[in-house]
Amino acid sequence: MRIPTASWLLCAVSPAIAATSTPAQIFLYDGEATVRPTSPETIDAATARLILAQRLELSQYHSISEVDDERIRQINTYGGQRQELFSSNTHDDGRSRVMIVVEGVQDPSIPALTDFSSFSVSPAPHPSDSFQLFSTLSAEAAQTPYTTGPDASTLRALAPLSDMKVNSLNTYNNRRTLLYVKSIAASTSTDGTNQLQTLSSVVTNLYNLAQENPITLSIIFMPPTHLCSKRSTNAYKIQARSASLPNPEQILSEQAPSPAAQAKSSSASVSSSASHSPTKSLALKGAIPTCFSSQSSCERSTNNCTGHGTCVRKWRGPSGEGKKANDCYGCACSIPEVRENKDGSKKTTRFGGGACHKKDVVMPLWLLGSTTVFLVLIVAWGIGLLYSMGSEELPSVIGAGVSGPVKK
Repeated sequence: MRIPTASWLLCAVSPAIAATSTPAQIFLYDGEATVRPTSPETIDAATARLILAQRLELSQYHSISEVDDERIRQINTYGGQRQELFSSNTHDDGRSRVMIVVEGVQDPSIPALTDFSSFSVSPAPHPSDSFQLFSTLSAEAAQTPYTTGPDASTLRALAPLSDMKVNSLNTYNNRRTLLYVKSIAASTSTDGTNQLQTLSSVVTNLYNLAQENPITLSIIFMPPTHLCSKRSTNAYKIQARSASLPNPEQILSEQAPSPAAQAKSSSASVSSSASHSPTKSLALKGAIPTCFSSQSSCERSTNNCTGHGTCVRKWRGPSGEGKKANDCYGCACSIPEVRENKDGSKKTTRFGGGACHKKDVVMPLWLLGSTTVFLVLIVAWGIGLLYSMGSEELPSVIGAGVSGPVKK
């Protein structure tokens, strides 16, 4: 009786073990400098985060909590071209850096990936944890100084995927582009097949583009949700400093979305773009860009201009170029804040800045400046009057009644 019981338990447990042991796959390409290990490696999620951060040149926001030779070797092997110590060119080497996270693809069959190096992440983190990593890296990219603007050719190659409403594209003027592709496995069979074909076409176009231009490609394929590990509070071990940075495309602090919220991301993104009222739970942090590639990106990044304006197109790019790569959208601070005092009078406050989040202090500044100048002139006039009075001769009438001493 013991053998059948043991066999039954093994059969019952084996599907659960198989479901939780499916790894995520990360494919990397650096052109001629691509490293191709002799055998595939399996790396933990925390080390994978450090590798991706180094490939995006965002390692200054991350640190290694547990240092060992094996982890350092993995980072050096897959981290791409490293910045040399004491190098004068810190932020711009002319290389575009692209990271794509794809949900719901367990075994990508894309011919172009055969020239990529790859490693596995086991156990595969939950999609919500991967989206949190995507948001953190995007926020860190937003904090990096701008250089030559976004890469138009890369954006055109990503357009078939980035134009889908359910996907999230974050591009910055420092040649860093991050794309999050929502779960393909959750789509119907026809839609899923079409999305896989689109994904294969985009990866092939990026691969061909990388043959002619310096591009660092990082593509993460996450298995379907039921094959991933359970949701963790911090699967990638994102440190507090990194987690507190603003959300990338939203450039705001926001909690990682729940699985239910991710399933409704399409409708949520549409409603957030349509609404022009600011979200009180989000707080602007860091430098606010003055240009955004689309109106929806401007509204999300500036929290709908903090309710004090609207996102408008400042200027249009040259003809023949893609709209996302060349159009410039920004906040027009046209909605002042009017408050009524207790005595019935009204006080109007105007706003400015990249997200209309700074109070306009022009009038108080002029008032303070003019008052200061007036007081300085009054004091100078008074001092000058005292000096002029002291230099005048006394009238002779004062000494008329003065006589000398009487002799006795």
